[in-house]
Amino acid sequence: DATVKEQMELVHADGGMVIHAHPFREESYIPEIRLFPQWVDGVEVVNATHTSPYSKSHKSVTFNRLAEEYANEHHLLKTAGSDQHSVEMLWGGMIFDKKLDTIEQWMEEVRKGSCRALLDGTERDKGLWK
Repeated sequence: DATVKEQMELVHADGGMVIHAHPFREESYIPEIRLFPQWVDGVEVVNATHTSPYSKSHKSVTFNRLAEEYANEHHLLKTAGSDQHSVEMLWGGMIFDKKLDTIEQWMEEVRKGSCRALLDGTERDKGLWK
């Protein structure tokens, strides 16, 4: 029963980080685009589901471009992911210079801006992802 603001406050109160995943995706199950720049820590600016040649849905580079513009405008942290809900690899994600073992380490590195690359799923065929 918590409002969106209350949900975000609960996450932050327990030391969590709120990343708004694919904020500009348009699909029938998303009735409207809702943005919360005052409450989120970051934005998924690269979602491999939108760009990977292995993806079979939600394909539109516009979704990622709008997310990047939004993050820049509001000075939000930037992340990348795959929105992967199966075992079929889409090859999106983030590259760091060191191995991260915990979500706490990931949050710390994202906050420091130490991500070396945001992967959109196209890198595998270019030989950039092994």
